[in-house]
Amino acid sequence: MTVYRLAESAGTGAVREQADAICNAAEAWRIHLDHDQALQAYTRGRELAEASGYHGTYYWASNGIAATLVDLDRRDEAIEAYREVLRGIDELGDASAAVLHGRTFAQASLAGALCFAQRFEEAVEVARPALAESVERGSGWWTSMMHWVLGTAYAGYGANDAARDHLTQGIERAEERGTWVPAMLARMKEKLASLDVTH
Repeated sequence: MTVYRLAESAGTGAVREQADAICNAAEAWRIHLDHDQALQAYTRGRELAEASGYHGTYYWASNGIAATLVDLDRRDEAIEAYREVLRGIDELGDASAAVLHGRTFAQASLAGALCFAQRFEEAVEVARPALAESVERGSGWWTSMMHWVLGTAYAGYGANDAARDHLTQGIERAEERGTWVPAMLARMKEKLASLDVTH
């Protein structure tokens, strides 16, 4: 029996616990590239979270659906899914840490999806206010991430001075914290180096 079915059959378990278990299963399926199962599980987890009023898991599942659409190269659908997450959170007005994390994740992911779709100016429009919010909240990890996204977006339409500035700040912030995934930090450095070579 899969983790998903175990969660569904846990009659004595709280609905919120079931939603979390199903979303954890969805994460595993996405990692193992079983995208159909991941979409089904995220969708079911979101339904349970909505029924229980569990906003944090609702937006975790919503972001997971959008991320899986990116994996499937269904970029236009993913972009709209991320925008729907942000609209929903803005309408909700819930300032809990879990929901704010979901909002920041959606902003960064939407900007990244827009970069993949080569819609660089739109990506900047999303990432600039997200960077300001991350700085205001003192979120060093997300601040680094937003600098990386902005650096990529600005480079995408030739604003290399702005790109260089954001990538440099992203690298500095990441190295200060010492908690970044090495591969991500390396990609920022590679992007910065590529700008120095071309200009």
